[in-house]
Amino acid sequence: MDRQIIVTIATQRSGTKFLCGCLNAGTLVRSVAECFQPGEPRRLFPTFLAGWFARHPEFDFRSAHMHALLGAFLDEMLARSDRPILHFDVMYNNLGGFSGAWAWPPPGGGSLIAAVLRARNLPIIHLVRDSPAECHASTLIAEHRGWHRRTALAEPDAALRLVAEPRRAAREIRAILDARDFVRRTFRRHPRLLELRYPDFIDGQRLAPAAQAGIAALLGLPADTPVAGAADLRPTAPDKAQVIENWDELVAIEATIRAERAARRG
Repeated sequence: MDRQIIVTIATQRSGTKFLCGCLNAGTLVRSVAECFQPGEPRRLFPTFLAGWFARHPEFDFRSAHMHALLGAFLDEMLARSDRPILHFDVMYNNLGGFSGAWAWPPPGGGSLIAAVLRARNLPIIHLVRDSPAECHASTLIAEHRGWHRRTALAEPDAALRLVAEPRRAAREIRAILDARDFVRRTFRRHPRLLELRYPDFIDGQRLAPAAQAGIAALLGLPADTPVAGAADLRPTAPDKAQVIENWDELVAIEATIRAERAARRG
C-alpha cells in the first residue's frame, strides 16, 4: 500500500479526538492528532524546527521557505510513521499560524498551512459540529471535567451547573462560523474533500459505516476497507442544556450572529 497523509480540519469539541482514537484503533492509520499544537507534549514540530533551522541558515520565513519547511515536516512525519497512512489534525484556530501561537485564519486572507495541504493534494476531512453554541458549551464543560474522558463521570450531569460568559461566547461563536466559511471557501474545489458532521459520524464507540466508507474512498481504498476500530473516549457532557444554566442565552447569541451574517451576505 502506498504511504500517504490524511488531514482533519475542525474546531475544538467536534469529535476530532474520537476520530483519532478510532483511526489509531485500526491497523492502517497512525494519528498524531494536533501536531502543530502549542505545548504538544511530544514536541514534534518544535523539535523539527530546531533541526531545520540548524541545517538551513539561509531560512528567512519567506513564503517559499515556509512551504519547503512545512512540506519537509510532513514528509518526515510520514517517513517515521509505523503505519502506511499518517493522520493529523489542523484546528480552526491554528490555520493562521503554527506552533508557538494560536492564530485564526485572517478575514479575507489566506492560510499557509491550507496552501500546503492543497498544493500536496492531501485528502481532507472537514469535521463540522453544526452549532457553535454547542462547541462553546462543550468547551466550558471540558474545562471543568477534563478534556478527554475514558472512565465513568465522577459527577452526574444533574450535579453540574455552569454559566457561560456572553461576550466570550459571542466571540468564539463568531470565530467558529468565520473559520468554517474560510475552510469551505478555501477547499471548495479541492478534489479530495470529505465533510463529516458531529455526531452523525459516530456509532457507539466506532465510526458510523458511512463515515468509514467515506474515509476509505477518500484514501483511494475499497469502501469496505477497515480503516478504523473502536475508540475508548466517552462523551464529556451529553446534555448541554441541562448543564449550562444560561443555555437559552447561548442559543439566542448564535441565532443573532447567524442573522447578522445572513444580512451582510444578502
